[in-house]
Parts: sequence; C-alpha cells; structure tokens
Amino acid sequence: MKQLIVTLGLAIILTNSTHCFAVTWPGLCLKMFYDINANCIKDSTESYSLVPVLLRVDSNGVTVDTLSATSVVFYVPNAPVGTIYKFTVLPYPGGPTISCPSSGFVLDTILSTYSYHDKYFAMTCPTTPVFDLGEHCISHLAGTMDQQALIYAGNNSCATAAGTLTVNFGPKYMYAGGPGRTPTSVSGRTLTWNIPGGPSEAIYVELLHDAGAGMLTVGDTAQMHITITPTAGDIDTSNNSETITDTIKASHDPNEITVSPAGCIASGMSPVVLTYDLRFSNTGTDTAQNIYVLDTLSEFLDPHTLRIVAATDTMNITVQNILDMYSGIYHGIVKFEFPNIKLPDSSHHGLCDGGVIYTVKTRPGLTAGMHIYNHAGIYFDSNPAVLTNWADNGIGCATTGVVMPAAKTTDIYPNPATTELTVTAQDRITTIAISNVYGQTVYSNDYNAEKVGINIAALPAGIYFIRINGTEVKRFVKE
Repeated sequence: MKQLIVTLGLAIILTNSTHCFAVTWPGLCLKMFYDINANCIKDSTESYSLVPVLLRVDSNGVTVDTLSATSVVFYVPNAPVGTIYKFTVLPYPGGPTISCPSSGFVLDTILSTYSYHDKYFAMTCPTTPVFDLGEHCISHLAGTMDQQALIYAGNNSCATAAGTLTVNFGPKYMYAGGPGRTPTSVSGRTLTWNIPGGPSEAIYVELLHDAGAGMLTVGDTAQMHITITPTAGDIDTSNNSETITDTIKASHDPNEITVSPAGCIASGMSPVVLTYDLRFSNTGTDTAQNIYVLDTLSEFLDPHTLRIVAATDTMNITVQNILDMYSGIYHGIVKFEFPNIKLPDSSHHGLCDGGVIYTVKTRPGLTAGMHIYNHAGIYFDSNPAVLTNWADNGIGCATTGVVMPAAKTTDIYPNPATTELTVTAQDRITTIAISNVYGQTVYSNDYNAEKVGINIAALPAGIYFIRINGTEVKRFVKE
C-alpha cells in the first residue's frame, strides 16, 4: 500500500529510513520525524514525515525563502561558506508541533564545499487533533478503449476518520472490474469505496469503453468526478473533491507531465498558479527499487513559490535556486526522490504507477509571445533518464478554441550529463557559451549546425547555464 502526501495534514506511518543525497553540492540537510517516545532522537522505530511542512528560511535575519518539504529537504543555498541559515517550521491548523529543538527553529552553517550534515526537527501531534480526509487523482487518462485513474484517498492528519470515496463517470465508459480494491458498491455509473480510519491508500479505477456509446473520437473529452466524505468537521475541505477532464487519446506515454490551466495565459495577468502533474510508470520487467525525478523549472516560473500538493510515496526533495548572473533571475532545479519505493514491474497492471503534483507561480510581467515550457527526467534505479513530454503554456495567445503548443526550438540532453552534452535546434546553432553558478564562462564556441556535441568531462560536478545563440538560456547538471 502506498501513502498519500498532502500539503495540509499528517500521516503517522512507519517508513524506511531516508537520507540526504545531493552530496556533490554544498548544502544543508533537514530531517523531520515524529518523536513518539519524546526523547528528541530519531529512533529506528519512528517515522519521517510523509506530508510536507512549510519551512521559512532566514539568512542574517532576513527571510530568503519558504520551502515546501516532506520527510527530508536538502537545501542548496546560493551563499558562500560560513553563511548561517535559520530554518523554522511554520504552524498550520491540525499540523504538528515542534518538540525539539525547544526553540522551534534550527540553525545551520555551510561548512565547506561539497559537504552537509544532518539537522532534525522532532514533531508531535496536537493534544486535540483534527481530521483531514482527502483525495488526489495522481494519474489519469482516457483512451478509445478504456479510462484509468489512480486515486489516493484517506486520512492526512493526526486524527483519523472513516469515510466514503465516490467516483462518478460519464456515459462513454462502463465499469467491468479490474485490478486494485473492489468497490464497496457499484450503482450505474457511480462507484463507492469505504475508507477505514487509517492512512491513505491507492484506489485504481479502470473503466472500459461502453459499446453502446458508439465509437470514441480521438480529441473528444471524458470526465470523472471524485469526492470523499464526510466534510463536516474536516479541517481542509479543499482536497475533498475534484473533476477530471481528459482528452481522449489513441495512445499515451505512461511517463508524462501535464499542466493546469493548460494552453493560453493572458498577458499582463498577475502571477498565475500552475499545477504540474508529473507521473511515471515502471514499464520494465523488474521491480524499480529507487526512483527520482529531476525537473529544471522555466525561467518564467518563480522557484521560491513551489509547493507540493501530493505524492504517491515517501518523497525527499532537493531544492536549488540559482541566480543567473546575466539576467538577475533565479532558476529552480528540483529533485523529487522516492527512496526504496519498490515499484512493481509492468505485469502488475495498475500498481506500477507513481507521481507527484506540485504548484508554482508564474513570474509577473510576462509578455505576449513567451512560452513556459516544462519537462523532466525520470530515473529508474541506475537506468538512463526517461524524458517526459513538454508541458507548454503560451502567453497572450488565443484564449478560445484548441491551442496547439508551439514547437520547442532548442533542446539539451542528457540532463544530468557526465561526459557529453548534446544541443539540438530547429534553426542553426551559431554560438554556445557555458557558465557556472558564479557567472564565470567555462566554455564558448561558434558553430553552424543544427546539432552539436560538447565534451564536458573536465567540468567539475555542479549546476551550469548554457546560452545558445546569445539569447536562450538553459540549465543542466554535470554529475
């Protein structure tokens, strides 16, 4: 059984131990656990937090960031050795209280290059806990033959309550059984499951094409409405229902990223909250022991506003916000790690999927013609990255009708890279310059080609910016 991770709420569940992992970058490691025996020490029988908390980050008395973190956060600051940081867990209704340290905050110092040391927050549940039932549809798709959804539903707080999960689906499909837990009741196009007063669990829904609905058309839409009750007394009802609208596809990529709202964003709007649904599937023939996802955010997104909504398993997060010396804009690189996930192979239909949902705000002042692109690399154990599709939002394009994503003009791969980086472009590549996080140029050359390979074996491990044709800037990781 997998566990739900939701921004507002807690689930006290024993899990595998976890760790800080970005050892090639100087940074700070914070771990959050439930101190069941109140000794302020993380014992082997005590669990890490499965749901994110918000941490305020202060440097020299000034707030520099707010992090959304789960069990472990590895924070890579843009500051010299010797800088002191203060981390404070922000309170929220129904959330944990910090028992250790008694001050409620942790101080940490960047010691030296490529080093970190563990710091801990010991948490306890409130004396009078409140319950939070919630549901999140992590993965969903509609095809010409079936419609599928992977829903995580249950308790997300210290208190627990029994509930009912209800799924209503449209006339294009019918329920005919399938993998996962059998519904408690099936009535027409309504499915229900009794959710016990315990941690969240996976509910896999598979519907088959209803022949009586006629042939399904690619490009048409199909809806599914999901609710969990009761809501009376629920501390957060915003996660109790959602409506899923899928575009019917002839085929799909199980490793995919989608964005909502999709398509156009009017120019001149205040910062818009974008929700990214990043999902993966083990399509191999063996269990995936460990999985991580590396996502480099668009320069048109504010990385300081990233908030985790839900994830399918215990998840660690590495955050690095890098200042581009050319533009003065911070660029975000996020690593979502699922240690010891043990995701079954593809023969376990409906049980070999996972993912993470997060939100992030656009930067203010985006003008017509800009595009917010996002895609990620998914790493299954030691295998090469599986790259997702590109999610795209156009600024100031048509606001009605179907909007087709603009063609991506340039790309770099692999990312992370070890010995060689490949750059491709629809148009000619004329110049390439690579700089480190300090703005120092470490490589530059002129070209006249649509595809270029660059030997980066001699570069130290870390984060780099590559400027193509003097204008487009991308980030990559050298391992």
